[in-house]
Amino acid sequence: MFYFIVGILFSVGIFIAFKAFAVLKIDTFQAIVTNYFFCILTGLLFIGDFTPLTTISWQAPWVYTGLFLGVLFIGTFYLMAITAQRVSVAAASMATKISLIIPVTISLWWLQGNADRTFDGWNYLGLSLVFVAIVFASFRPSDTTTTKKLVGWQAIVLPFIVFAASGTIDTLLNVVNVALGQYAESTTLQAFFPILIFSVAFIIGVLILLIRRPAIQRKSIVGGALLGICNYFSVYYVLKALDVFENNGAFVYPNFNIGIIVLSALAAKFIFQEKLLAINRWGIALSVVAIFLLSYRAIFAYFQ
Repeated sequence: MFYFIVGILFSVGIFIAFKAFAVLKIDTFQAIVTNYFFCILTGLLFIGDFTPLTTISWQAPWVYTGLFLGVLFIGTFYLMAITAQRVSVAAASMATKISLIIPVTISLWWLQGNADRTFDGWNYLGLSLVFVAIVFASFRPSDTTTTKKLVGWQAIVLPFIVFAASGTIDTLLNVVNVALGQYAESTTLQAFFPILIFSVAFIIGVLILLIRRPAIQRKSIVGGALLGICNYFSVYYVLKALDVFENNGAFVYPNFNIGIIVLSALAAKFIFQEKLLAINRWGIALSVVAIFLLSYRAIFAYFQ
């Protein structure tokens, strides 16, 4: 339970940071690149003992997966930030976390050999509600007075892209965690794996900044530092939670993500006075229901 609570708090911190960047006029991309540097630094300080890393086989499949995730991370992270700023924090966190239908399905059909692999009527209802929830939570009416907000179909398409990319990331994290469990030094590798991802993302981000040559903001560095700490531990504690629950993504992701969706919406409301329309609140509520319907059997089975 400790890993769940701490992981949820760090994950919510990411979405709050994104919203704060817009309010404080911090260059989002600069902060994201800086964030990856501090992710690496945080991870290195957190590991402490690097001896087990000398035995790593750099030809292992999980290493190549980490390199690919680094590319996917920086693109998805930027889209999450834009969604939080131009649609809403609730839509960004909901689209990101309701994407669990992808890793949950993979977990049920592949990673859990003894799992019930058939979807029943409640599961299909939950799957349908996922898409309804995204549309409802992301809806924004036309507003001619606000030029930075995305409206109409644009406000819906962006969360759908975030949904697909985030689901792919969570699935690959689950698959890699299974692979890491085969190593004697799996605990150290779990702490090292996010560093590998963030290193690739940092290199890509620096190359883009060198091409664009923007004026570097000091506040972007400060914002990136705070974001980096949240980012590293959000990934680390997801891996730890998966490890504790025997890589049962069908159980871990739903409970983890329900907490993130609800707390992100509450935090945005009380910290930023972010106003949610009635249809947005229905979308958030439907996302919680959808998550439960998708994974209720795995949840009940765990407590039996």
